[in-house]
Amino acid sequence: HQQARQLLHNKFVVVLGDSIQRAVYKDIVLLLQKDSYLTVKQLKSKGEMSFEQDCLVEGGCLSQMHNGTAYREVRQFRSAHHLVRFYFVTRIYSRYMMSILEDFHSGLKPDIVIVNSCIWDISRLDYCIAVSQLRHDVIVANFYSGSLADSYGLDVLDLHFQFRFSLQHRTKDGVHWNAIAHRRITCLLLQHSAQAWGVVIPHPPTAVAEKENCSDPSKYTLLVKFWKGLACLYFKILAMCFIKVRRLITNIPCPVVCQHHTPLPAWLCRTDADNQGHSDHTSERRVWNQLMQ
Repeated sequence: HQQARQLLHNKFVVVLGDSIQRAVYKDIVLLLQKDSYLTVKQLKSKGEMSFEQDCLVEGGCLSQMHNGTAYREVRQFRSAHHLVRFYFVTRIYSRYMMSILEDFHSGLKPDIVIVNSCIWDISRLDYCIAVSQLRHDVIVANFYSGSLADSYGLDVLDLHFQFRFSLQHRTKDGVHWNAIAHRRITCLLLQHSAQAWGVVIPHPPTAVAEKENCSDPSKYTLLVKFWKGLACLYFKILAMCFIKVRRLITNIPCPVVCQHHTPLPAWLCRTDADNQGHSDHTSERRVWNQLMQ
């Protein structure tokens, strides 16, 4: 929370994209104010008048709510030293996108621009495809768009690569992500921005619940309390056992130290008279006595 506030101090952050990017915007706004995760309701809500002290600037519930390609939603969070804005776009390059870029050119220029609009571009506007084909096209689109952005000297953060083994954090629709994943996205964006600016973060922010493999951030506190209680119980039992063992030891009389701790074999207990005719046993007995001395 404090590291995010310091890193984005006096910075203008712009997020462009679909509903996934709306959740990215919301998590950044939330992290700038407090250490908590987005709720399921906050992740699913769209076009509301206010979210965590931000305001709806355009579209959303101020206009007609729908799921079409012409849907608009502009949100903004402003504090004394932070400015974060979100534009809902359904195509990466359109007249609406050109008008947004013109506003940046003539007005306040952002320090960070986060863009992602792949799924709408290849699934809702051009052609109808199966889910399996969509996943393949997303991978191909990530490769070509990342290569093109890199050729122009832009920073590329491949979230598809980062989350290839985190599919358990997807929601039931298979497209959106839960609060744990979005907090990790925010942490990756902050670390990437810090590296681009040459800022060293002593303790980079991480999604704590991600470390615990917890799919629900609200359960993390209960999980910590459970393990702490279990650890306390373990040490109490260990201390009680130590006390009992110590009492038993103090009550046991000192044992008499014997010369030979290892019992002798039966053939070594024979007398010389018994060992007549067994010269090998006599020599072995002599060696045994030398070893035990």
